[in-house]
Amino acid sequence: MVADNSDRGTKLSRAFEIYYNLVQLQIGIYGYIITDRGLLGGFREIIKDVSSVIRKRSLPDNLMCKTGVIAHPLETVYVPVRLIEDKLSKKVKKAYKGRCNFDFSVFYSDGTKEERAIGVILDGDWDLHKTKFRYSPAYIAFEERFVKGKAWEETIYYRRFFGKIRRRGIGRGKCKTVREFRDKCLIGKWEKLYEEIARNGYRSQREMGGSDAKEIEVCISRYGEILFRDGKHRLSIARILGVQEVPVVVNVWHKEYIDRVKQSLGCDIVTPGEAIQPILEGKVNGENEYGRNFKR
Repeated sequence: MVADNSDRGTKLSRAFEIYYNLVQLQIGIYGYIITDRGLLGGFREIIKDVSSVIRKRSLPDNLMCKTGVIAHPLETVYVPVRLIEDKLSKKVKKAYKGRCNFDFSVFYSDGTKEERAIGVILDGDWDLHKTKFRYSPAYIAFEERFVKGKAWEETIYYRRFFGKIRRRGIGRGKCKTVREFRDKCLIGKWEKLYEEIARNGYRSQREMGGSDAKEIEVCISRYGEILFRDGKHRLSIARILGVQEVPVVVNVWHKEYIDRVKQSLGCDIVTPGEAIQPILEGKVNGENEYGRNFKR
């Protein structure tokens, strides 16, 4: 009995020693980074490293959507900004959201988690209910601010904020006062984002050390239209600054479109890059008759 306890104590001691050495090594590495690149630079490296680990765990390379048709559904594809003219209405987004299998969780470096529709293929008329993106409050507000030079207080966003405060007691970003909304969202977030893109160009989330899952989200209609889904502030800025193309992630594909892609390519499984290629090459006929085919 005494021998067993002694052996167990030795193993525990050895395990603790190994763990302690690993911790010291990690601290040493990060200490070097902080010393070599400054405190802020060091913390950026640490966050980037942790974010990379999280991304690798939550976005496996062999990810396949439930339908077994879209391979690597979170693949980022670059599309011309001019092709993102329409957006889905809010009611339709809620409707198709209820039909999606949210079996894929995206974990972000700030510890938040989001259930996302990834590589979903749906039939039905969800893609027919749309409006022009340029009529969205975000685009109108950004145009008022950055094109017409109005103060934030004169934009539609300010008026909408007051409306939300009156109805709910809290506004966007969980802000409860005008000052907090201005400092946190208008100046602290969107103004800085505009200046960053204007100065350095439009960069992907991965280039900024983030997750591909946070790119602009779109859906593809039966006709091959790229319908905006989420990321309105980045898309608004891209349009205003004349950015030619932006990286996007396709959340939902219309079944009719995917069926035509598979028939055209002669395969059963496609990646987002392969599926969207006919649109980028201008091979989609557009909205004429039912049963559109790709141009030969």
